[in-house]
Amino acid sequence: MVWIWVISAVLVLAAGLRYRHRLHSRGEPAIDDDAIRHIIGTGTLPRRAKDARTDMDEAKRAEEEFWSETWDEPEEYRP
Repeated sequence: MVWIWVISAVLVLAAGLRYRHRLHSRGEPAIDDDAIRHIIGTGTLPRRAKDARTDMDEAKRAEEEFWSETWDEPEEYRP
């Protein structure tokens, strides 16, 4: 019975270490003097190449499609 608790503790510890490693592997955004000058000059911070821009037209179309769907009224709950 003790082995179950030991195995559970090891799994929780491994999950915590994996989560911590994943957070640190992402890396912090680099804000250096050049980035600050760019922000002051243009008011924006340039994105990295891997960051994709959000397509606002696609988002608007998806939102309109979502709200145009018909909804069934929920049935009343009777105990």
